[in-house]
Amino acid sequence: MAGIGFRLEKLFGKGDLLSTAKGCIYSVVISSGPWLITIVSIAFISLYAQGNLDEHNRLLLKAIISYSFAIALIFFGAIEMPITRYLADKLYLEDISTLRPLYFTILFVIILLGGAGSYLFYIDLPRSLFFKVSTTALYTSIFTVWVAMVFLGAAKRYTQIVVGFLVGGFASALLSIWGGQHYQLVGNIAGLALGQGILSIYLSIRVILEFQTRDQFSLEIVDYFMRYRRLIVIGISYYCAIWIDKFIYWFSSLGIHIEGPFYTNLYYDTSMFLAYLTIVPSLSFFLVRIETSFYQAYRNYFSVIEYKATLAVIDQASADMVDALRKSVMPLFKLQTFVTVITIFFTPELIDLFHLPVMMVPIFRYGVLGAYLQALFLLCNIILLYFQCQKSVLINYLTFFGSNLFFSWWLIDYPFYYHGMGFLASSALTFFISIWSLNYQLRNINALTFMGQPMVSGNV
Repeated sequence: MAGIGFRLEKLFGKGDLLSTAKGCIYSVVISSGPWLITIVSIAFISLYAQGNLDEHNRLLLKAIISYSFAIALIFFGAIEMPITRYLADKLYLEDISTLRPLYFTILFVIILLGGAGSYLFYIDLPRSLFFKVSTTALYTSIFTVWVAMVFLGAAKRYTQIVVGFLVGGFASALLSIWGGQHYQLVGNIAGLALGQGILSIYLSIRVILEFQTRDQFSLEIVDYFMRYRRLIVIGISYYCAIWIDKFIYWFSSLGIHIEGPFYTNLYYDTSMFLAYLTIVPSLSFFLVRIETSFYQAYRNYFSVIEYKATLAVIDQASADMVDALRKSVMPLFKLQTFVTVITIFFTPELIDLFHLPVMMVPIFRYGVLGAYLQALFLLCNIILLYFQCQKSVLINYLTFFGSNLFFSWWLIDYPFYYHGMGFLASSALTFFISIWSLNYQLRNINALTFMGQPMVSGNV
């Protein structure tokens, strides 16, 4: 995402109010667009569905959106990092001939597997074929949006991406509401799927236009998946960790069985979805500042090594890199701390404003704190991946998954004001081991960089 980040940084650098406002909007949408629009759509549709759907169908609508989002993210986690690595290598080599064929190959696999999986998932559900096709289309559209954003990380016309997200978001909400008014539940789902489909088609067109060259089909990506198997596990672990506490609350005694394979919880997942909105400032700030300022210092450090500079020059470059990271992180830390503290302080007023149950107050507060720590350890682990510390990141994310599973399961039978504390404890634990891993890497950067190189031997 450093490609877009550098272009957004120029907007902020102009200094005038309009450019700063544009930079804020663009960075928020690009860094958080896919899941931000999903959460807002859930809230917006749920609000307007109250007058058209009974409680059973409202819960089913919420569950279908949540299931589609969760399953799409987990499977996306399996392919995100190897594909990102492949794209980065190809863009560095200025060889984009295989990118469009790769993109459409991925879409073909998504549609094929999504259709087969949905058939098995809904085989015993007593609903119409149109209902099942609509839910399948929703899942594949969400998946497509996430994949498209990986390919558009180096996009030049980022304003058109932002416009696409805004139009897609409004279309999803309005079409779903219109469909619900005329066709009840299936209309809500079909309208939302159509809106997401419009967005996915638009982003796919942007991919086609961004990588205009003579296409060349290649199976080289298969080698990347074999070579970077650890990245596959890292992605799956992270997204499973994000969702495991929701799964526990859905399928536990506190969950509600709606029908067929669909379960939900009245309070927990809604509180967590809303809590995640509070880390949008961190994600957008990361895109503009850390993946630009730090990236420049990072490239300079490895450039001086590549050109066989003296130890003094290398030491200075490593000190500059650490300093750039520190200067980028501190404003982010202050900004996110301010947002988190204000949100926690005004939680009762926010819950009352949106007419939500009072019992969501402690859950939401735990979620806000947990999301705050998650944003910080996500930053740590992304920086670790810059240094190829895949083993450390894998340990950190497996810790996140295992601890979130354990703490959430352990606290499930405690009173409701303990719910969400498991996610908070897991985020805190993962943050501490992640910051320790990053500090160790930075303190020993020269030794780890040189000792990590392959040995070269030859005949003397």
